[in-house]
Amino acid sequence: MQSCGLLKNHPLITFPFVLLALLEVTALYLLFLAPQEPFAKLLAPPIARFFGEQFIHYPEHLLLLPKLFYYAKLSLSFLPGMFISAYFIGLVADVKLTRKTSRRYRIKNALRRFFALLVIWGFSMGVLKLVEIVYVQAAGWSDAKVYLTFLQFLVFFLSFWVQILFLYMLPLVILAKQSLFRAMVGNFHYLWRLFLPTTVCIFVAALLYLGLYIFEKDLVGLAARTSPEIIVVVLAAGIPLTLIINLLVTTTSTLLFIDEQETDPKVSLDTGKEASS
Repeated sequence: MQSCGLLKNHPLITFPFVLLALLEVTALYLLFLAPQEPFAKLLAPPIARFFGEQFIHYPEHLLLLPKLFYYAKLSLSFLPGMFISAYFIGLVADVKLTRKTSRRYRIKNALRRFFALLVIWGFSMGVLKLVEIVYVQAAGWSDAKVYLTFLQFLVFFLSFWVQILFLYMLPLVILAKQSLFRAMVGNFHYLWRLFLPTTVCIFVAALLYLGLYIFEKDLVGLAARTSPEIIVVVLAAGIPLTLIINLLVTTTSTLLFIDEQETDPKVSLDTGKEASS
C-alpha cells in the first residue's frame, strides 16, 4: 500500500498524530487520577456535580472512566485534532509532490481555515450522532441477545464507514484551498470517483479496531468478571490503535486525492511561492 510505504520511508511525518496520541494518554491519566490529590481539587467537583458523588470514589470512578474519556477524546478530536489533521495533510502533500513548505506556512494555512475545519468536524460529529440515535431506536425493537449483538457490530462498522462522507473536504480545503461550499460539493465528486478504495481503507481500519471493540462494548461486565482496573487497560490499548487508524486513513485519503486530482482539470493544488517560503 502506497500510504504504508510513505510512512515507512518518512517516519518523522507521523509526529503530529503521535502528539495527539500523547495528549490522549495524558487525558486518560488525569481522569484516572481524578479522585486523588492534587487532581481532585480540579476534577472531582464537576464529576460529582454532573454524574454523582459516588463516581469520585473507587471503584465507581473507574466505571465512569469510559464516558469521561469519550468526552475528552471528542474534545481533542477538534482541538487540536482537526488542526493536526490539516497540518499532517500538508506534510503528506509535501512528500508526495516533492515540494518543500515551511512549518510556519503549514500552521498559518491550517489556522486560516479554522472555520472550515470547525464545520467539517461538526458535519462528521453530526453524522456519528445520527448513527447513535438510530442505534438507540433500533435497540428498542427487540431485547434478543443475538439481535442486539448483531446491531452492535453493524453500528460499529457503520460508524467507521459514515466518516468517509466528508473525508475529502479536508484535502480540498487545505491543499486546493477551495471555499467551504465548493469543498462540500467537490467532496462528493471525489467520494464517487474514489468510493471503492476509500471504503476498503475504512474497512481495514475497522478490522484493526474490531478485536478491541469486542472488549469495549461491555467494559462494565468485563470489569465485574476480572478487575475494575481492566477498564484502564482497554482504554489505553485503544490509543495506539487510534493512532494507527488516523495515520492510515488520513495518509491514504490524501494520497488518493492527490493521485485523482492529477486527472481532474477542475482542481489544482496549492504550489504557490508562499508554499515554499
